[in-house]
Amino acid sequence: QRNIRKGGTDTFIIGLLDAEDRNMQPAYQSIRQTALCHPDYHFILLTEKPQVAQDLFVLSANVEIHQQLHLEEVMKECSVALTSDHPDAWLECTFAGLPFIPMSDKEVRRMTPWKLERQIADTLKHQDIYRKNERDMCQYFEEENHKLDAMADRLIAMAECKTNE
Repeated sequence: QRNIRKGGTDTFIIGLLDAEDRNMQPAYQSIRQTALCHPDYHFILLTEKPQVAQDLFVLSANVEIHQQLHLEEVMKECSVALTSDHPDAWLECTFAGLPFIPMSDKEVRRMTPWKLERQIADTLKHQDIYRKNERDMCQYFEEENHKLDAMADRLIAMAECKTNE
């Protein structure tokens, strides 16, 4: 396992933004500009498209691009995730206890360095609240799963009783 955090910097994982075919240039330029202006930030850009590195031109030292990564391991090391607003991304971040910024297609297309910096700053400022809410949500999911398991066990027991009659 590699150490994602570099020198106590805040690490951001940006993933799932290019899942659809859409113009990503404004988002890529915003990420690039924000990384250049904030050397104390460390960005990990997840992509399914090999041309992303070319689209970003020269990368600063605090930006990494990965096509395949063990997301669960990386999420543990990150401060904030910027993701699509797809429910799967939301759930992955929630279960990892990672504060996240869901971005709709419209928000990705209209991303600017200023908006990105503002979203990151606001999320970092309130990350303790986000993490607590995510822990509460995970606890709720676990409680509901236990209830469903108990109900399934009762139904199986009832079905077995019926077949034994």
